[in-house]
Amino acid sequence: MKVSTLKLYFSMLCRTLPVLHSKFIFESIEQVKEIHHFTQDDLMTEDVFILDCHTSIFVWVGQQVDVTRVLHEAC
Repeated sequence: MKVSTLKLYFSMLCRTLPVLHSKFIFESIEQVKEIHHFTQDDLMTEDVFILDCHTSIFVWVGQQVDVTRVLHEAC
């Protein structure tokens, strides 16, 4: 396999892997952080996570998150 073909394959692969983002508030500022090489253990009950699968988006709202606060912030 040529190097250029291999580079193209890996660039396409990187674009198709799901991306996990953590949404949190620190000192009254809303922040979103990308989590690399994530596992199920990264999903904490006190945070909100967004999983971008490029064709679908999933939102994880932990059991300890104040849902009314999250909905208010989203509007």
